[in-house]
Amino acid sequence: MSEPLSFHLECNEKPLLPIITDIVEGNGCKVDKTSYRSTYNSYVVYDYEPFCSDGFKLEIIVSGTDKNTLKFVKHLINSHLRITRTLNNILKDDKVRA
Repeated sequence: MSEPLSFHLECNEKPLLPIITDIVEGNGCKVDKTSYRSTYNSYVVYDYEPFCSDGFKLEIIVSGTDKNTLKFVKHLINSHLRITRTLNNILKDDKVRA
């Protein structure tokens, strides 16, 4: 049996956690840990979403047994995050112009 592999992912888009989890689990991997790390103090880490989640980054550790599958999952997540950021920027630009 092969040894479990993992990668670490940070994002500021907290509402995307269910989508990221679906991508991970849909490709045969699993989310080992989610935590919230303060952007102001690296020692402040919560295993649950803080009441006021402003100023916190979502950290996700994903594991699997196949290196190529993990690379593919990481690519899918990063692609999804990039598309989401682009669409949010387009919406912001349209609101400014309106």
